[in-house]
Amino acid sequence: SKKCQAHLRERGFYVVKYHGGIFGIAGTPDLFACINGRFIACELKSPGKRPTAIQILTLKQIQRSGGYAFICDNFEDFKVQIERARGGDVGDPVHLI
Repeated sequence: SKKCQAHLRERGFYVVKYHGGIFGIAGTPDLFACINGRFIACELKSPGKRPTAIQILTLKQIQRSGGYAFICDNFEDFKVQIERARGGDVGDPVHLI
């Protein structure tokens, strides 16, 4: 997570790490960013871990609203997704599964 945040900040992008807890909203992604005026949401998972149904639903809602949302479990994939978002890609809902 810190590596992903640093990657975004080094490029001058706005980034926020969401810290969930008992008063948080279930399914809220871990990282939010603004890249070239575009809303980005990322759910970070440990390798081999699966997202919950509410996490997938939340990311799909963000995609339907015009944001770029994705799940990743490694830094290399994170960088690829960020480059796709920078290039104006609309996101890949299949990538959420």
